[in-house]
Amino acid sequence: MFGPDDAIYFVQSAMPDAGLLFRINPDGTGLRKLFNDRVGFLYGVSPDGKWAALWKGKGVALVPLAGGTPLDLCSTCGTVGAENRGVTPPVISWSRSGRYLYLHFAWTTRDTFAIPLADGQVLPPLPRGGIQNVDEISALPGAQRIAQLRAFMGEDPSVYVFMRAMPQRNIYRVPLP
Repeated sequence: MFGPDDAIYFVQSAMPDAGLLFRINPDGTGLRKLFNDRVGFLYGVSPDGKWAALWKGKGVALVPLAGGTPLDLCSTCGTVGAENRGVTPPVISWSRSGRYLYLHFAWTTRDTFAIPLADGQVLPPLPRGGIQNVDEISALPGAQRIAQLRAFMGEDPSVYVFMRAMPQRNIYRVPLP
């Protein structure tokens, strides 16, 4: 994924808990390992470029890219959508401006919540041990539930996209003798 500094951030392996997080410049220079622990998936990089949201173990952690102690967002919420991969939004994402944090409760209700952030804030105050259920997300200051399930969020909570599948079967009548 492209970060706020136009650098490319990636996990070297697609195998669960087998990859390391790297950053490289668009011209191919400056390859750098950012985190020594193995991770399964990169959800995003904060708008200030200081944090990465990673699927680590069964949960999601926010890792400071300059080094330091990761923060646990949740202990069992790591997912990329299983059979719905590609139509399931990331568990965590930010608006480009950094004004909103979006949390997708993919592991049960499929609800997405928008949480406003103050200037310089990357996360709202989280419960001790991270988020465990949808009620804890709803209780975050200013949290609002997005009306559409599996919403991929834009710059603010009024802008999002989602997939709507409309299967059509037996559209041709074939006469049988």
